[in-house]
Amino acid sequence: MMRIFLKRIFLFSVPVIFIFSVVLLPLYSSHEYLYDIKQTISQNKKYLIGYAFNENNYRFLKWSVMNNDPKRKVIALGSSRVLQFRDEMFTERFYNVGYTITSVNDLLPFMKSIPKDKYPKYLILGLDQWMFNANWDDLQNTNSEDYWASSYEYSPSIVTLKRTIYGLLKEEINFYYNSSLQENVFKIGLSAHGKSAGIRNDGSMNYGSRINYLDGFNDEYDFSLMFGDTYKRIEKGNRRFEPGFEVGQKHVQVLISFLDFCKMNNIIVVGFLPPFAQSVYSRMLESKNHNYINQIYNKLSPHFDALGFELYDFTDGEKINSKNTEFIDGFHGGERTYQRLLIEILRQGSALNTVCDSDKLIEDLNKSQSRYLVY
Repeated sequence: MMRIFLKRIFLFSVPVIFIFSVVLLPLYSSHEYLYDIKQTISQNKKYLIGYAFNENNYRFLKWSVMNNDPKRKVIALGSSRVLQFRDEMFTERFYNVGYTITSVNDLLPFMKSIPKDKYPKYLILGLDQWMFNANWDDLQNTNSEDYWASSYEYSPSIVTLKRTIYGLLKEEINFYYNSSLQENVFKIGLSAHGKSAGIRNDGSMNYGSRINYLDGFNDEYDFSLMFGDTYKRIEKGNRRFEPGFEVGQKHVQVLISFLDFCKMNNIIVVGFLPPFAQSVYSRMLESKNHNYINQIYNKLSPHFDALGFELYDFTDGEKINSKNTEFIDGFHGGERTYQRLLIEILRQGSALNTVCDSDKLIEDLNKSQSRYLVY
């Protein structure tokens, strides 16, 4: 009887083990999971790190670089809406710390999680408009200083395994070589392998095959095809586009505390309100449900001025002559958008003129062949 029982267990286990192995294989071979990213960072390889299932790992990546690499004179700090600043835009050492900040509550804990001797001299601060909308963020959640250090997930969850099975069945998970990337780029993650998308060594985001897709459109393409998801968010009032009519005063106070911290630590802050695509910005105004967005600059600028810092309002992408056709989606501008943004900041006499070459930035922008890429 025992033999029969063991035989049945074996027969039952074989297909389970086989399926489990098939699911784990792409996660393991792509280094999406079951891989220690610290070894890649420490080896100073040229890499592209693009996760499909756990973009939270980017938070650990950025924190780890800031803590362990040599000090950068300039950093860009914020959400995914600062990820298009590139090292090539600056004449001093630069690192993009985008994707680490979700709320104004994150700013101070993140900076305190970094050794003082690694603090930058110049901090380019992206302040998403919804960060000041209490209907999106009520400031009830505060991350501790060790949040970023402990944010790396080594092993996949059951949910991830289910999503992997679905991706395999739908043939959405695949591996192919993208000739636009050099062969010596070490790829980590399913998005890096399948779409050539991910974080570069300077912390900026490469959107990979999505750029190739968007570049295939002509200038008259239907924007609803590209911005449709953002329009739905505005219409339904969800996913960062919750209605808001007043700037949250508590949110302003939290930001002031962060600015005071930077002043005490001799960090020069250059803040900006990131651009929306012009058609998206127009829809937000037409909805009359996002009145707070055009109050933010006037609420914040006196506090920046009082500390000798800078703040710029680029909420409307047209202000920097960045058309819809330069946006990755409704609220993520491409590289050209951020090149234009930086040039305008410099034109207004920013302290960043000491770490940028304005003439070169203009020349590079004019030479760029893609609507989305400069470098």
